Amino acid sequence: MDYLLLISGAGRNVGKTTLACRLIEKYKKHLPITAVKISAHFHDLTPLQKIVIQQEGLIISEEKDRMSSKDSSRYLQAGANQAIYVQSTAENIPLVHHWMTEN
Repeated sequence: MDYLLLISGAGRNVGKTTLACRLIEKYKKHLPITAVKISAHFHDLTPLQKIVIQQEGLIISEEKDRMSSKDSSRYLQAGANQAIYVQSTAENIPLVHHWMTEN
């Protein structure tokens, strides 16, 4: 059985990533965890973020860097098996959902 937990909020520095990391730490021994960060803001990727899908208004990448202070790296540091970083326009969110349920 798969579980999905969504942590969202419009504010910055309110504890979303900290909460996610604490949950990862608590459940990593019991469940395989893939953590996904979704952002409407497009930033340059680091060399250790492997692009999985790239098209107009959508980039899905897998985080491979366990040492940075990026949220996706923090998920790996907390014990997630995989960390995905999604940059998407609102129009492409259905594609993100489809990709997540197929992979």
